[in-house]
Amino acid sequence: MSEPIPAQPVDATVQITWELVLTWGVPAAWIFGGILIGLVVERVVLRRLKAWSEKSGWGYDSILIGGVKGVAFFWCLMLGVFFGGQSVGLKAEWQAMVSNALVVALMFSLTVAVARVIGGLLAQSAKRSGGAVASSIITNLVAAVIYILGFLVILDTLGVQVTPVLTALGVGGLAVALALKDTLENLFAGLHLVASKQIHIGDFVRLDSGDEGVVSDLTWRSTTIRTLPGNIIIVPNFKLSSAIVTNFTTPSPSQPVAIPVGVAYGSDLEMVERVAIEVATDIQTSVDGGVRDFKPVVRFFQFADSSVNFNVVLRASKFQDQFLMRHELIKRLHARFNAEGIEIPFPIRTVHLKGALPKPT
Repeated sequence: MSEPIPAQPVDATVQITWELVLTWGVPAAWIFGGILIGLVVERVVLRRLKAWSEKSGWGYDSILIGGVKGVAFFWCLMLGVFFGGQSVGLKAEWQAMVSNALVVALMFSLTVAVARVIGGLLAQSAKRSGGAVASSIITNLVAAVIYILGFLVILDTLGVQVTPVLTALGVGGLAVALALKDTLENLFAGLHLVASKQIHIGDFVRLDSGDEGVVSDLTWRSTTIRTLPGNIIIVPNFKLSSAIVTNFTTPSPSQPVAIPVGVAYGSDLEMVERVAIEVATDIQTSVDGGVRDFKPVVRFFQFADSSVNFNVVLRASKFQDQFLMRHELIKRLHARFNAEGIEIPFPIRTVHLKGALPKPT
């Protein structure tokens, strides 16, 4: 029979358990504390700061809060891991590995936060300058530059020589440039469109092909135009930069709206002008999209075959508003002409025949 294993003293068992708690419990507590603090920061502190920033109306505080959202939790977790690693008493080589990993993680998270903040600042700047949003080509390029700089800083922090990497990127970039000629052509055409400031996000444009709509985005490859029915037109930047484009928003978004009308030759033109101006003034001041301080005008311009033609000139706040104004003017002017006895004639053509008519055979 085997000899019985002697029982460990109670004090020794307690000592071993206490050593395990000190060895792994304290680091786990640091990590758990970092997670807990990160959750409090994300779900309580940042939410309250965001609610406060929305009331302030400044805008830039919301950008800063949005930049650190999600990253703040990561920072708290890294602090917990750092202090937890310090409490374990790791060997020097392991401690160096953990420190390097934390530094890389910190640098990457800072890069993400900076890219978010600068992207938000670009969007806020475009909004305050009158544009709808910053174009994707600018925000994406800026983000790419920030990430590349962050990557180079991380390599330098780890002791990696950056110069050979840059040299390899330069040689590889030349090969890529030759292979992606069309892509780079669209990229630089997009940068030219942005730098020239002739087309902005939110502008209503018409191309020489007849396509028209609102510019909704400008990316590194193409420009997106949303038509009035809601369809999407994707135009390569190179073709857009070489096309003849009519911009109905720049320099002023308000547009004159000329509606042609014809009345019978027997009409009193003074009365026609007065009635048309009264109806147009009512349209200008009551219909959504009309420029309230604009005074409509009537201009006769043609003796046509069966009518005297004139234009009723209104002014819409933007290109898209003219359609409702035309609709309302035609309805109300037709009803008012009927009430005033002013005739809108059907097309008539009078034919005079010289000489006697031939006798039927």
